[in-house]
Amino acid sequence: MKVIEALAAGKVVVGTELALAGLPLELRRVAITATTDRQFAAAAVELLADPGELARRGAQCRAAALAWLDLERAADRYDDLYAHIDELRAGQAVR
Repeated sequence: MKVIEALAAGKVVVGTELALAGLPLELRRVAITATTDRQFAAAAVELLADPGELARRGAQCRAAALAWLDLERAADRYDDLYAHIDELRAGQAVR
């Protein structure tokens, strides 16, 4: 949840694959994945060296997080989940 909060605040997140693994795909796409110390450092230096790019990426992160957190979309995801559960239950009842 902390990563989602950071993205929603317009912060560019640099994390390991493990740190980002629980995120939905649309949020993993806006985060930066780094697997080594050098990659973490390079990502930070690159972003700090270009304030325009940092602002653009931050806005992209915020937009993606807010879209994912949208209540209407969240309700749709729950509807999809419950429909899937109903389908699974119906399949078990047939057997």
